[in-house]
Amino acid sequence: MEEHIIPTDKSLKSYWFFISGQLVSLFGSSVVQFAIIWWLTVTSKADPNYENRTGTILGLASVAGFAPFVITSLFAGVLVDRWNRKLVIAIADAFQALFTGILMILFYYDKAELVYVLLILAVRSVAQGFHSPATAAIIPLLVPKNKLTKVNSVENIFNSTVSLIGPIVGAVLVEVIGVENMAAILWIDIITFIIAVFPVLIISIPDITKKKREQKENSFSSEFKEGVSFIKNQDGLLSLLTTFTVLNIMITPVFVLLPLVIIDPSLINGNASTLAIFMVITQIGAIIGAFKLTKGQLFHTNAKGVAFGQALLYVGMFTIIVSLIMSNVYILYLGGFINGIGLPISNVPSQTIWQSVVPPELQGRVMSVRMAIAWTMIPVSQLVGGIISDIIGPIKLFTGALFIGLSFLIFAWFMTGFSRVEITLGLSDPVLDERIPDKSDTPLSSN
Repeated sequence: MEEHIIPTDKSLKSYWFFISGQLVSLFGSSVVQFAIIWWLTVTSKADPNYENRTGTILGLASVAGFAPFVITSLFAGVLVDRWNRKLVIAIADAFQALFTGILMILFYYDKAELVYVLLILAVRSVAQGFHSPATAAIIPLLVPKNKLTKVNSVENIFNSTVSLIGPIVGAVLVEVIGVENMAAILWIDIITFIIAVFPVLIISIPDITKKKREQKENSFSSEFKEGVSFIKNQDGLLSLLTTFTVLNIMITPVFVLLPLVIIDPSLINGNASTLAIFMVITQIGAIIGAFKLTKGQLFHTNAKGVAFGQALLYVGMFTIIVSLIMSNVYILYLGGFINGIGLPISNVPSQTIWQSVVPPELQGRVMSVRMAIAWTMIPVSQLVGGIISDIIGPIKLFTGALFIGLSFLIFAWFMTGFSRVEITLGLSDPVLDERIPDKSDTPLSSN
């Protein structure tokens, strides 16, 4: 008989300790990410070789930082299920820190050309392709099922708070130190990695690979197909996944080209502080949205929460388009705020559905296939969006993407299994599950 791993109150504490380290690492990464994006924007604008091609440069940078992640995640999930997940996370973090150090040396000796920066972004993305499915796969091993929604919501609050602080620190460093001193800014990523690695090494994570080693070893391709088959055979999951795939494709150009539209004198005519304020306001919205979810679901089913959250993201996208037409930075900030609220409202219930239905021994490969499908077209959207923006302008590009994305969301809700996903999967009442505590645990809050 198959042995099931049942998370306990003790394992939940281990999870929060693990997340505390990851939040420190996220802070360092968000500071560095802001600085690199602004360095690319300013450098490409000032270089005659890249005249009127800043959108393409930002698109290339996004592809370099994302495409390897998508490709790696296609097979990383299978390997994560075979290997020790704690070790995978530690090595992936160390690998990213190593190449941040290399980039820091290049900046220090003034050798950080565009091609080198893009290459290192790509290498770091490969490491993230292992890190993400490994992290996603340990959550159901440490968090009791009836607390997944609240834990995901609280984690979203923490992530948003850290992501709120990161751009502020990044903007201050860029303004005070200057983009010409990127080497000093990159030190933050190295230091935060050193702090973050300790919880990973200390906590205890159930090693389900021991059980798999006792069984007949399956081929890599058969295990990958097992992840694909699981998604295909669970009615409603594929529809849920497709809506996120389309959303990612349509909304990606907005965030990729945001530095360009902010610095453009004919649109927002802002600077690094403008971008930082936008990112901060977006994260404030995300904190509010996630905090609301910790008090209970907004709707009776998680599917309705996903649909409402995605609709909010499209409303935020529309608001950003209006801000560009009117050249009004305050409307731009409002669009960011609406987007921020929509992010956790759409992501948390979706994550809860996946974590509830996927068995622990399949988490790695299923989650990696899920990520690959949802994000596989994002690199294309990043690059093509940048090129199209250079040709027709960002306003027309964003408007077309908004129309296509919102139309598909409406179609998916009424014409596919998206709206009935929880009923189809046989999940019990999500509201009831959230209010009945596990006998071995205590509720996260008194509500």
